Amino acid sequence: MNLVREEKPSLGYIFAFLFGGKRYFPGLGGMRRDIRPFLMAAGGPYFRHGETPDGDTFTDVAAGGSIGGGFDIQPARWCMVETRIGYNFTSDFTMDATGTFGSKTSYDGYELSIGFGVLLGSGGPEPLAPRDAPATGTLFAARAR
Repeated sequence: MNLVREEKPSLGYIFAFLFGGKRYFPGLGGMRRDIRPFLMAAGGPYFRHGETPDGDTFTDVAAGGSIGGGFDIQPARWCMVETRIGYNFTSDFTMDATGTFGSKTSYDGYELSIGFGVLLGSGGPEPLAPRDAPATGTLFAARAR
């Protein structure tokens, strides 16, 4: 007699559509212009889709959001690298119809992310002033002879 019970693991994923994302770029004097620190906040629905051990699928939704901060780094005119640390929070998800998806209903937690982007267009970081630039803060200034 086989007393070992084989269980198929539950499969699933969570994704979010965050809206109203606001970024605040504090003006820190002395920072390089191609490295920009930021604070951010966004909110929206978090969707959970899964499959129970019995093979049934389900989808549910919960309200949530994300707060954090990081750096936008522009190593070249055409690319941007973002590093961010934040915290994601959600309201409780409901259980699936059979109640077999496990007991975890909240997926709050920390996030560390690194992103890469390609910039299109003619924009770019403002050029850094050379070391011998006038103290007025302008790159070109009229000089009296």
